[in-house]
Amino acid sequence: MGKITPRTQALAGKVASAFKRRSNPPSTVDPPPYILSRRCRFERLLSLVTLTLLLLLSIPALTLKAYSYSFIESNMEMGFYLVDEKTGEALQDALVAALPLNVYRVPEKLVLVVAMISILLSLLHLGFLAWDWKTCVRTQTRAFRRNATVLHTVNAILVMIALIALFLSHNSSSEFQPELIPNKPNAVSPSGYRYFRYDSGIFDLETWTCQLTVPKAVGDARKDYQTQCNIEAAGRTIMVPLFLVALAVAGISVWALVTGQKQGFQNESLFTKGDDLETGRESGDGKQIHVEEVELADLQRPERQRGGRLSKIEEDGEETEEASKQLPKTLEVDETVTTSEHRQDDEARKVGTAS
Repeated sequence: MGKITPRTQALAGKVASAFKRRSNPPSTVDPPPYILSRRCRFERLLSLVTLTLLLLLSIPALTLKAYSYSFIESNMEMGFYLVDEKTGEALQDALVAALPLNVYRVPEKLVLVVAMISILLSLLHLGFLAWDWKTCVRTQTRAFRRNATVLHTVNAILVMIALIALFLSHNSSSEFQPELIPNKPNAVSPSGYRYFRYDSGIFDLETWTCQLTVPKAVGDARKDYQTQCNIEAAGRTIMVPLFLVALAVAGISVWALVTGQKQGFQNESLFTKGDDLETGRESGDGKQIHVEEVELADLQRPERQRGGRLSKIEEDGEETEEASKQLPKTLEVDETVTTSEHRQDDEARKVGTAS
């Protein structure tokens, strides 16, 4: 009997593979569509409600603080005449500035910026939801959720800073006392007219306007101060629900990022079923399994052999351990068969000689 060579084994493997019943290749599917659809609808509903509330609260907050900032800028050089409480006549020599010397302006500017950012961010996110309303794929990718989480978290922090600044300025504001009005004019208008300006303490606009609605000496200016006082109170009150909604939007974004899929839904990951693997191994822990099938005939080609060992792929240079273990076994079998054949021939010759 002749020795079985690798070429003979390769040829036999090709012939056997031609008649071998081939099973269906491992199927790669996306996660169950009903789970994705249910999760997407729930997350989209939460995002739609919270983003709409954020938009509806940011617009009046921006409008109210725009009125406040406009009141400060337009009345900085304006004033009113003190009125005699007994006669009700204005004192022509007692013109008092409409605003004190020191007014908090940073909180109003900060609220303006934060409200504008909230409006733009909510409109942008709602636009993405409307764009991806039918497919619900692009807004479910990990990159989109990560960016949304960062932006909404930063926005919630900015709203919190604006809210704290607004309440701190209101609580630390001074109180108006008519007896602290200077006895002599201490301010000069651009036209050269001298008038009185209240210069004791630091005020926020809400405290100043609300306290000037009480003294009768203010005269008809109390109506204007009363209107502005209501605007300031509404602007400070609306910041509380605005912060809560911004915090809810950020929380939903973080929840979607943490509890969402590790990878994107489509074109980002493929999930292989363990039951369809030809190896018969199942992934009980839910991990992804990567299976690569290498034909024995391809491994036994002369160009893939390196010094008696078999290499898997020539390009990546990684050697297959299983193939290198199988080749010595094959050689040992061949040597054993050849040795046994020689022994049988020798015994046959001895028997023939003896006879």
